Amino acid sequence: PKEVLDYQPPGDIRELIAQIRKPEYRTLLELRYLGFKTWDAVAEEMGFEPRTVYRLHNNALRIIERLMRSEK
Repeated sequence: PKEVLDYQPPGDIRELIAQIRKPEYRTLLELRYLGFKTWDAVAEEMGFEPRTVYRLHNNALRIIERLMRSEK
């Protein structure tokens, strides 16, 4: 459906990702959540093994959690 193709994530997600200092984490989150890439596509584009991307993703999510807690 057209709605799916036109979907834009909420601005707050973009703002949270933009606050992450480490470029690898930011790129990974942008590719996955803003670019809607599969894990394999993210790994290939970043030049990592999928397991490395999963590890980086977990680290990035911890940072996102801290950012969200600090905004409350």
